Amino acid sequence: MDDALAPGTVLAGKIRIERTLGQGTMGIVFEATDLTLDRRVAVKLLAPERARSDDAKKRFLREARAASRLSSEHIPRLLDVGEFVDGTPYLVMEYLVGATLEAKLVDDGPPPVDVAIDWVLQALDGVAEAHRMGFVHRDLKPENLFLAEREGRGPIVKVLDFGTVKDLVTKSTKLTRTGATLGSPAYMPPEQVRAEEIDPRADVWAMGVTLYELISGHLPFGGESVSQMLSAILRDEPVPLRKRRPEVSAELESVIACALSKDRERRYASANELQAALAGVRARIPATNPSTRTMRMNDNTPFRLSRPDAFADTTDLTRMAVAEVNDASRVRPRIVVREPGTETIAETALLRSPVRTGIVIGASLGAAVVGIAGIVWHFTHRPVTPMHFSTPPAISAPARTTPR
Repeated sequence: MDDALAPGTVLAGKIRIERTLGQGTMGIVFEATDLTLDRRVAVKLLAPERARSDDAKKRFLREARAASRLSSEHIPRLLDVGEFVDGTPYLVMEYLVGATLEAKLVDDGPPPVDVAIDWVLQALDGVAEAHRMGFVHRDLKPENLFLAEREGRGPIVKVLDFGTVKDLVTKSTKLTRTGATLGSPAYMPPEQVRAEEIDPRADVWAMGVTLYELISGHLPFGGESVSQMLSAILRDEPVPLRKRRPEVSAELESVIACALSKDRERRYASANELQAALAGVRARIPATNPSTRTMRMNDNTPFRLSRPDAFADTTDLTRMAVAEVNDASRVRPRIVVREPGTETIAETALLRSPVRTGIVIGASLGAAVVGIAGIVWHFTHRPVTPMHFSTPPAISAPARTTPR
């Protein structure tokens, strides 16, 4: 197994390990190459410290079974399953390019409300299928929701990491008891905190927390420690969403409040019910004009496209790239952006971040004030040269006291 972790190692004669993508307490994920089909894939295997645990292996294989039975496009495709000579299992899955919703939230801040709802609706599509097949994810959170890029189409949300999935069909008693509190504390419902039996309503709660966080940039239940957070989940009501983001409708706040009901009997019964309620709210929210969304320069400088007519409403700006900057010295320089692989090119004004724009405007105003002051000083302090006439004024002309 140790040798299999090294880049360049070939598994089963067909999968070559390239690099490590990430590592958690349960497993490690690698980027790899399928040599037979010449394509990039992701390989997931148990973390070395868990490879000797029979329960960990069973949960790992249960993840494989869950992934193999789910066909939603919002679940990563399982391509193969195997094990090393020491018995450590591994999964080969489709390779995703993009970022988790957690990373998007950290890098860009809360997205427009309609965008946050669209992301969660996509994730719920995958979770709803899992619920119909008898699975509860148990660890839904922005970190496990991946916004994957797609060639020629807009990005799509994928639900990751079914490693803590609960199978309601087989009902393995031993794994249910040992895994009852598996998950991330901030996204656990009260019944999961109390290590009680859970059902699909636990995922409903987690998706409610996720949507609340995506919209507001805050968790609904906080605390300075994990124990304080868990205590707040059990006893406290969340800060009203509209207090943190006033433009949110009362209807949307009500849907999220229902998902976060501490009494699970009053919660939506499944991801499908939550999805239906959210879809109704989303239908009454105008779509954010793509040209008002934040983009980034090639040097990662954030900016917003200020021309609402620069692109069609259907343009996917996540795939756009800055092709040219014209007269970057201007306060609002013109830029040319294009969509890779197409002929779509448009020019629009560049509105930089408020801080940078303020500095530029301040410098421009300062220069203008200095220039005006200089002109005033020039005309008020220049010496006056008296004028002389070579001949006296004509007698017929009216007398003048000052020369013209």
